[in-house]
Amino acid sequence: MDRLELQKLIRGIIVATVTPFDDNFEVDYGRIYELAQWWVENGLVEGKAVIKTCSVMGEMLSLADHEWPVVVRTVVQAVDGRVPVIGTIHGKDTKRSIDDALRAQDLGAVGLQISAPTGTDPSQDDTLRYFSDMSDAIEIGMMIYNTPWMPHGGIETDTFHKMADFEHVVAIKWCDFPDYNYDDMAGLSDIF
Repeated sequence: MDRLELQKLIRGIIVATVTPFDDNFEVDYGRIYELAQWWVENGLVEGKAVIKTCSVMGEMLSLADHEWPVVVRTVVQAVDGRVPVIGTIHGKDTKRSIDDALRAQDLGAVGLQISAPTGTDPSQDDTLRYFSDMSDAIEIGMMIYNTPWMPHGGIETDTFHKMADFEHVVAIKWCDFPDYNYDDMAGLSDIF
């Protein structure tokens, strides 16, 4: 899909869902399915909302590499096209991020919330190349998550401006931070 099609899907409130576990701390996929259907039945529908699954607040860090794809697939199947589903990628290198993004795309996610690969001490140019490579490799939307509180997680306004030509970057999850000027981001509102 192109940016305009993706922007029509990734709009409204973006609900970060929890990942339920059973009493043995195993992912409860049946409960995930029930909750996803409940969210849709209670108003989270296309044009008004997006369901974000496997986010940091949704226990992403507690999920094994083999578990998160099943969570994404379960939510996608449960909502049955009634609301867009996005996943997340945080802090991984380019190759693993692209692999995860392609897997999420194949599972039916329409987008991903992605933060910069903070563990590699990236420069702004490194961050730009990372998101460029991601955009070129996938067909789903990317919401770039600015995480300036993390070492090397901050993305400068100028770097965001340079992403304007990246077809699959459709949104920015902005975090106000003392060293950032929110007004500088206003010029991006017509793009992302």
